[in-house]
Formats: sequence, C-alpha cells, structure tokens
Amino acid sequence: MTLSEMKNGQQANIVALDVSGLDTGLLIKLTAMGFVAGSAVEVIRRAPLGRGIQLKLRGSDLCLTPSLASRVKVA
Repeated sequence: MTLSEMKNGQQANIVALDVSGLDTGLLIKLTAMGFVAGSAVEVIRRAPLGRGIQLKLRGSDLCLTPSLASRVKVA
C-alpha cells in the first residue's frame, strides 16, 4: 500500500521510497524530513479536492501532494 491510499486517522510504518525520477534535492529534503524506512506515519486529513495530504511524521505535521505520497510505500 502507498501513503496516498491510506485513510484519515490510519497509521503505518514507511517501508520504502520510490526514488525513480525524483530530483536529488527533493530526495534529500524528503529523507531529512523523516521519510525513511521504519518511520511511523499517520494521515491526519486530506485537503479539499485532493490537493494535499496532512501527515504526522516524527512529531511534525507535514503536507504532501498525492503524487509524492504515492511514492511512499507503507505497511
């Protein structure tokens, strides 16, 4: 399952990050924010019209676009 498939309130652990085609700077930023294997993540809510997903990761609230969230594999 991917992060974009999770429902509001659902929690999971990050398994992998699909880095194919990602800009190096964006990859560095994502890993610095905590998008690494083993990190616990929770979906807080989705923005109207599906434009963003609010997450809780390592004690911080973050927002990702659905296209980026679909690159994060969780279990």
